[in-house]
Amino acid sequence: MLIIGEKLNSSIPRTLEALNVHNETYFTEMIRAQEDGGADYIDINTALSGPKEASDMKWGVKLILEHSKCGIMLDSPNPDVIRNVLPAAGGRKVFINSVTLDEKYEPLYETIAAADASVVCLPISGRNIPPTAEQRLENAKKIADKMAKIQLKIQVK
Repeated sequence: MLIIGEKLNSSIPRTLEALNVHNETYFTEMIRAQEDGGADYIDINTALSGPKEASDMKWGVKLILEHSKCGIMLDSPNPDVIRNVLPAAGGRKVFINSVTLDEKYEPLYETIAAADASVVCLPISGRNIPPTAEQRLENAKKIADKMAKIQLKIQVK
């Protein structure tokens, strides 16, 4: 089991406020509290930063690297942001949160493989969550097949 600290998410109003002004004290406290609470990875989501998303995420990753030994979960619906920020993780264990069957994620697969990162795969296409477990499993297999073609390591949990 992996424990993911989710408090550095821009959808949390207080976190977004701190992110907008680069409040290092708030971010450092959240990083340390999550690590002290047993987190294996610290999730960083800056999606609500708008055009500053990538630079804000790099700022947060820098703080995680400085104040924690946890792995880093890069959380963005924008594959370009992930591709831009991934090198800033400095060799730390990285999870990408997340990819779906949407074609926009396919160019990211090779970046994930090259970085030896892990990835959360959501078995959805577009915004549609299949109504049955069988359909979700079928979608998960499609994602796994795409990743296997570029020899990305696959581990189903």
